[in-house]
Amino acid sequence: MFCELPLELSCQLFGTWLGYLALPGLVSQELLNLVMVFEVLRSFVVAILQGRDSNHQTYETDMPKDPHSFLVGPEYHAMHHVDPSAYISSSFRVFDWIFGTSYTLRSRRIMMSGLEGGFGQAIKKELELRESVNCVQELNIFGEGQKMIEILTNTDILIIGNEECISAIETIELFKQHYKPRSGNCLLLPEVWYVSSETPDSSSNASFIPHARKYYDEERFIYKQIVLSNSTSGLWRALGSEWMAKVAMWWIRRGARFSPATDPASALREYLRFFYGT
Repeated sequence: MFCELPLELSCQLFGTWLGYLALPGLVSQELLNLVMVFEVLRSFVVAILQGRDSNHQTYETDMPKDPHSFLVGPEYHAMHHVDPSAYISSSFRVFDWIFGTSYTLRSRRIMMSGLEGGFGQAIKKELELRESVNCVQELNIFGEGQKMIEILTNTDILIIGNEECISAIETIELFKQHYKPRSGNCLLLPEVWYVSSETPDSSSNASFIPHARKYYDEERFIYKQIVLSNSTSGLWRALGSEWMAKVAMWWIRRGARFSPATDPASALREYLRFFYGT
C-alpha cells in the first residue's frame, strides 16, 4: 500500500502525461485531467480492497484455463507472478505479442516422444538453450506401461511426434490421468504439444484431428498443435529443421496454441482444416 501502489500510480500518471504530449491537439486538457483523476481514484479502491483488483485473484489449486485470447484477465496476469519476465501486459496482450513474452517455460519438465528426427533434435536444442526449462528428456512411447506412468507423473509438458493415432491418444490419456503437480507449482497447468506434418492425405493426421479438437477444448491441460512443412524442395528444405523449430517457438512464445512452421498458404489451409474442417 505504501510502496508498490504509489510507484504504480506514478508510472500510470507519467505514462498518461507522455501520451498526452505524443498526441498534440488530439487530446484536450480536460480529458487528461479526467483520466488522471480516474487513475488516482482507482488506486484508492485497490488499496481499500487490499490489492484484490480485477487482475489479482487467489487460486488455491490449478489455475483455470485462460478464457481470453486478446484481453488480459486474472488467469493471464497470475502467470506474471509465476514468471515476472513474462505476461507483462496489463489490459491487452499487444506488448507480449510484439516482444514474445506471452509464455513461460520456466522450470518445466519436458518429455518428448516420437521426435527422433531432425526437428526433434532442433526443438530440444531450442528449449535447452533459449528457455529456462528444468529438463528435456525422451520417452519411449512403446515402453513398459508402469515405467511410462512413473515418467508421465513427473512430466509438465508432453511433446508427441507424428505417431500412430491410437498410440498418441493412449499416451495423452495416461498423461492426463497420472500427472501430478509439484509442490509450489500448482498454478501451472500441464501441457500437450502434438507435432504433425502438413499432409492432408495422411490417414494418421486425419484420424487424429477430431481428438486434437477435443484436447484443444480440454480444461485440465493446455493443448498446442504444431504443424511442420513437408516440403522437400525450395526454401523450406534449405532452411531445414532448425528453422522450423525456431518458427514454432516464435509462435509459442506469443501464446499461440496453433503454431504453423510452414509457408503462409499451407499455414492458412491447415488452420482452417484444424478449426473448421472437423
